[in-house]
Amino acid sequence: MSLKTRKIILMVFLAAFAVSAPAVVLYTSGYRYNWKRHRVEKTGIIKLGTLPAGAKIYLNGVVQPKPTPTSIFRLLPEDYDLRMEKAGYLPWHKTLEISSGETTFADDVVLIKDALPELLVNADAVKAAFSADGGRIALLSRNKDWLELSDYDIKAGTSVLIARFGADKYSDPRLDWSPDGSRLLFSAAGADGLREVFLYEPGAPAAEPKALHRSLPRSSRLDARWAADGASLTAVTGDGVFTVSAATGEAVPATLLPLIQDAASTDRGLFLLRADGGQVVLERTAPGAARTTIASLPDGQYSFADTTGRLLAIADRKAAKTWLADPGSGELTGPFEATDVLWEKAGGAGRLLLWNSFEITVYDPASGSRRLVTRVGSDITACAWHPAGRDVIYATPSALVDIELDDRDSRNTYDLARFNRIGEFRVDAAGKRVIFSGAVGSRQGIFDRAL
Repeated sequence: MSLKTRKIILMVFLAAFAVSAPAVVLYTSGYRYNWKRHRVEKTGIIKLGTLPAGAKIYLNGVVQPKPTPTSIFRLLPEDYDLRMEKAGYLPWHKTLEISSGETTFADDVVLIKDALPELLVNADAVKAAFSADGGRIALLSRNKDWLELSDYDIKAGTSVLIARFGADKYSDPRLDWSPDGSRLLFSAAGADGLREVFLYEPGAPAAEPKALHRSLPRSSRLDARWAADGASLTAVTGDGVFTVSAATGEAVPATLLPLIQDAASTDRGLFLLRADGGQVVLERTAPGAARTTIASLPDGQYSFADTTGRLLAIADRKAAKTWLADPGSGELTGPFEATDVLWEKAGGAGRLLLWNSFEITVYDPASGSRRLVTRVGSDITACAWHPAGRDVIYATPSALVDIELDDRDSRNTYDLARFNRIGEFRVDAAGKRVIFSGAVGSRQGIFDRAL
């Protein structure tokens, strides 16, 4: 081979190296040529995960080699059609944008089981209430000429009759378990329009219930709620506020002030909502202590929507708005377009779920952010967090629906049940099932729907 030929080969090699070396460096650094945009771009990553794991991944319709959890690398910046499927579960689908040099996350997807509700208790349910641990259901049902109050143990699958009333004896019934689930409060309006309140101890030996209304002044108003410790109740009447012992049924006046709109006893004291000269004041008091004004609210008809958290949730039922009050600083946040609230975690921690009859909002006290989750055309009757914190479950008079909080592209929604009637419901702490009262066709009672 001549010297000239060798020089030509060397020059070609050097030229090829000069061209290929940067290309190799760019390639190993994650750069690719984007034929759609006709330019070199740094690729992105998508990180995927599902609860439960093991879902197949389809990216632009092409099944990927690994199931969740996994990451897909070297994706050119553009929109990708993403679908995740697992046998026995409803599919999850969304279009997500991959950005240059960034990681897109979809690693907290909650998959919902593809299942039908199963009937647990066959009954004409009028009202239901779930104990705090979700293990028991207080069920008020119609049985011919009677209203029957029963205690249903979900784990054991057994039901115990607590009480029986004439079918027309009461109206507007309410059920409320004590915080520890040992006692049950039943209240209803009698034939004379006055409310009666009974306290039952379902797990105790058979005994007469405590008729709490007999130890309280008879008036057109009687609202009772559990104190935070479950050892007593706070009763608001037309004559003032009373503390009622759960053990004896004895009532002791807490304050006999007029124009009390609501009262709640917490581990931070007794809080009052009192009308005062065109406004409503939030006050705190304790036995032997003077009342302290915490905040002033616009004139309205208020009640405590929640007192378990650091912030007190106060709903104006007349205006359909809710305020959050800090009992330490007196700072008010709001108003929110809501009448009902639920904290994400026990003890009033995490985010706050707020809803009214047609929309659901999530508020994060830590960041001050508000996010509208959905608006619906029928009345929202109840809401709950999925324990994973990624979804919300809500009920209307005829549907039970799961909706994810991830608002990229559009939120995935799943019909858990479409019935003639949907009543109260509860999601178990593990997020494995939702139990609800309802009726579909000839089947009615308490249903269990796997999640």
